[in-house]
Amino acid sequence: MIEKIINEKNKNTIKAITNICNRCLSKNLKVNFNNILYCEECYNYKRINETMYLERKPRKRQIKNHKLVLPFELSQTQLNGEKFINSCYISKTKGFLHAVCGAGKTEMCLKTIFQALQNYDSICFVIPRVEIIKQVYLRFIEYFPKTKIFALYKNQGFNETADIYLSTPQQLIRFYNEFDLVIVDEIDAYPFANNAFLQRLIKKAKKPTSALIYISATINKQYKKLIKNKKIKYLLIPKRYHNYDLVIPEFKKYKSLYDLKVIDFLKISLLRKQRLMIFFPSIYLMKKFSYHLDNHKIKSVYISSKSEYKKRIIKQYTNSEYKLLLTTTLLERGITFSNINVFVFEADHKIFTKVVLIQIAGRVGRDKLYPKGKLLFFSKFKTQAMVDCKQELRRLNKVKNNAM
Repeated sequence: MIEKIINEKNKNTIKAITNICNRCLSKNLKVNFNNILYCEECYNYKRINETMYLERKPRKRQIKNHKLVLPFELSQTQLNGEKFINSCYISKTKGFLHAVCGAGKTEMCLKTIFQALQNYDSICFVIPRVEIIKQVYLRFIEYFPKTKIFALYKNQGFNETADIYLSTPQQLIRFYNEFDLVIVDEIDAYPFANNAFLQRLIKKAKKPTSALIYISATINKQYKKLIKNKKIKYLLIPKRYHNYDLVIPEFKKYKSLYDLKVIDFLKISLLRKQRLMIFFPSIYLMKKFSYHLDNHKIKSVYISSKSEYKKRIIKQYTNSEYKLLLTTTLLERGITFSNINVFVFEADHKIFTKVVLIQIAGRVGRDKLYPKGKLLFFSKFKTQAMVDCKQELRRLNKVKNNAM
């Protein structure tokens, strides 16, 4: 069902706020100066208080003959993942597919999504970052040429007739008991991690009998505990689809961003056929280094959450119009570039947690034609996150079974 706030009661409405907020399921209610209850947690999505109503209506849909076009064959490990996802869908249970970066998690979901389409089920693929939604959308319209796919994120409008929604978690606030199949990408990372609000939106948007499948390259203590207690099905895919090992980072000590040996490493990398991505902990440091590169007459382009033309920058880099891309953690996950090396500057910064570093490491060697590359962490100190990242990648390279 689609849900929206209205001011008048009708046969399709319930009170917006009772003892809880019925829009986001929060109990964190406040009283304003007029002694009226309102919800503080979802107030920014649109004003809501106890004088208002939530209208819930079935959304308009059309019966279609869908088609799945797969321009590739899945590897044996991907087929294992595909089988696991399908078993969760058929049994209407929760599942966690723990697959390393570059394993092809999205591709493992396609046949199950197609089966759900044929069953006239309502489907949502929840993706935390808009840039990744845009990239997945372009792939999905090729995989499902007869299916109406809608990318749902802030300031994008709304289409209630979509067959598949690719949605940010925040946009799930529009739905109530709607989806039969919910696939959630990177559930253990930002913005999901320790965010009870977004967890509640997922709970409210799906049907009680739906299949809920988490897919991620990393897994935190919360989900490890659920798996250990058999509250959720689990499968580990420790290999990439091309069966090459994950690239292990090398630690490089430096004095500062302007250390001359950094420029030397950078020039050596650019002399090769591979492109280079450099990750920074902040926009400020990234821009400072960009000016530094200009002084050395090294051509680069940078991107962050504040960049106005993100799509164009990514396209230029993909097409090798630039060999050097500077970025914040905006591109730490989801985005695939072929044949690249990756450097992390200020790798000892607190923003570079174990999870973030593992995701960044996953940018290297994703392509079957170029399964290797350089991964260098530059820092003044060696942090526990850096060490844990390296150990985890080595462990995954040795795993032969479904052990956590």
